[in-house]
Amino acid sequence: MKLNPLDHLPRHFQLALDFKTIWGGSPCDYKTAYERTCQDVLKQWPTIAGIHDENDVQDAATMLQRLGYDRWERIGFRVPDGATNYHGGLPVGFGGLTWFFVDDRGRNRAAIISTITRASDDLEYAVRLWVLWHEVGHVDDFDRGMYLRPDTGMDARRAEFYAHTFCLERLTRDNHVLSTVLYMGLLENSLCRADQPKNVMEAAQDAIQSEWYKALRAELSLFDNMIKTAFAHKELNPSE
Repeated sequence: MKLNPLDHLPRHFQLALDFKTIWGGSPCDYKTAYERTCQDVLKQWPTIAGIHDENDVQDAATMLQRLGYDRWERIGFRVPDGATNYHGGLPVGFGGLTWFFVDDRGRNRAAIISTITRASDDLEYAVRLWVLWHEVGHVDDFDRGMYLRPDTGMDARRAEFYAHTFCLERLTRDNHVLSTVLYMGLLENSLCRADQPKNVMEAAQDAIQSEWYKALRAELSLFDNMIKTAFAHKELNPSE
């Protein structure tokens, strides 16, 4: 079953969505932020041939043909037992996946596919942002020859952990708080469960237990308290 990331946001972090109620406007135009980030990513990672939003990836062959990737040779990875198949299997809980190819000029290329349940603009594009950065993390890993290596196989657990770290570093760097808490909610409430594929579960647990994650969690707890205080002030002073 494909997970909807919007179903796994910790309840107290829902307060982040109420910026609009408290201050009368969204703190970030996530649609614009997503579109700008896509442009920046394509410039910074030339391996990426395209970023695509697709609602249905069940028929992968038809989708790749429609997007123009059927003429390129797909790159597969030797996947250890119990790990998610990176040769183009459906994503587990992320709403995104990356296909790797060798193009007709012999260059390694990648295509990022985002499959997001549509919601309000802020939610939809806040989710699209972290899906994008997670998948770019896999491309960056591939480019550096670290854990996604066609020649020697892949270290699935470390590849996922690297993508988690990469994603959260970019989201916090750009101060995309809503995207950050949505992603942390997914990590803490679904991916670390024992019913997930082994590499997905272990990588999520590694991320949650890391010192950098604990520090980020503490920082967001302060943010959460700030939102609660603002709500209390509004309730006591409704005319403001």
